[in-house]
Parts: sequence; C-alpha cells; structure tokens
Amino acid sequence: MIRLTFVALLSVLLIPCVADAKECWSLSNMKGQSAVSSEGYAFHADTFSNPMILCFDGTTGSVSGDDTQFTMFGTSPLAG
Repeated sequence: MIRLTFVALLSVLLIPCVADAKECWSLSNMKGQSAVSSEGYAFHADTFSNPMILCFDGTTGSVSGDDTQFTMFGTSPLAG
C-alpha cells in the first residue's frame, strides 16, 4: 500500500513538469525546396548546412541562432 501511495504521489508531482516541457529537435543536413516572393514563388533546391535546434513551446516556437518570434499553427507548423 505504501508503494502504491508513493507511485501515485510521484505521478502527481511530475505532471506539471511534463506539461511545461518543450519539445525540441536537432536538425542537420536538411534538403528540400524553397519559394520566395522576390522570385515569383518558383521552387528551387535548398539546403541548411549549419545544424540548428527547433523547439515547440505551447503556442510558440524557436530556432537556434534566430531571434524571429514564431507562432504555432496546429501541432507542429511554425510561422514567423
């Protein structure tokens, strides 16, 4: 009974820590396509050669090395 009480108490104490946790991803050697307005939104091959950290935190997000304010749309897309 004491063990069950301890596990229940520990679970209750850790729930706030999980709720406030950021979800972060380490990104490197990304390859894809980009399209910018100055080029009429024509797609071109693009890469990121420098590694970066992408984090989601509630309704905002961040990218290492970038001070842009990002907003989340849905569960993972960011706009900034």
